[in-house]
Amino acid sequence: MNLLAGPGSLLAVALLFLLPFAEFSCKGRTVATVNGYEAAFGTKVEAELPFGDLLKERSSDRGGLRLQLEQDGRAGGNDWVMAAFLTAVIGGGVSLFIRRMGTLAGIAAVILFFVAQSDIQNQLQVESLPLLTVKFQLGFWLSIIASALGAVFCWRK
Repeated sequence: MNLLAGPGSLLAVALLFLLPFAEFSCKGRTVATVNGYEAAFGTKVEAELPFGDLLKERSSDRGGLRLQLEQDGRAGGNDWVMAAFLTAVIGGGVSLFIRRMGTLAGIAAVILFFVAQSDIQNQLQVESLPLLTVKFQLGFWLSIIASALGAVFCWRK
């Protein structure tokens, strides 16, 4: 098997973080989609929630009740997502020289991704946002798969 398959799988997480990572929706309507970098390191928050429409408020001018969220600067980064990203990418680099470190990094990254998923879901509950739901997208799942494959390929010399 190719010697670069394990480290390459772990380093691929850096590219997979460009894909949609998580989608936040309110009663079926998407209010925000973030890629992996935004989930890990934060993003500028801008969202408009048309509560009148969501609560079936009928208004002739469609003005209704609306909540607009805006925040200057970057916010919302998740430490667990950042830890998973850094573990996979740094582990991929180290595994070019020490193969078994790639196995440990891949396993740790997979665990950290699942902890991050749980943490994000718990944050929504703690912040009392019962209408807001999160759906993890392709970038999240492919990052887990790449990390697991990196662990397996680094284990098998």
